[in-house]
Amino acid sequence: MSKHTPAPWLHDSELNVVYIKENNSGYMQAIAAISIPDRKEERLANGNLIAAAPELLDALQLTLKAMRGLFCQIKGDSEWNFAKFEIAEQKAQELITKLT
Repeated sequence: MSKHTPAPWLHDSELNVVYIKENNSGYMQAIAAISIPDRKEERLANGNLIAAAPELLDALQLTLKAMRGLFCQIKGDSEWNFAKFEIAEQKAQELITKLT
């Protein structure tokens, strides 16, 4: 599976499109079109959320790395708590795999 389109993703609320600008040409390349007739606020929120996806993925990856470090530093942590973290980490990694 290939990686996602590099950030930054931009949202044009007038055109209802999430896009990137091509580096060489400066032209827009659409990533997603948002079409929810008569629901402007929802359309705007969805576009902003989609445009933030690369940054949200980066934040999730950094959070996982930080959590792994914290769990490794805690002494006397029960195996149960560590097992719960392992399950959460596995689910997050599965999500990351789907997004990349």
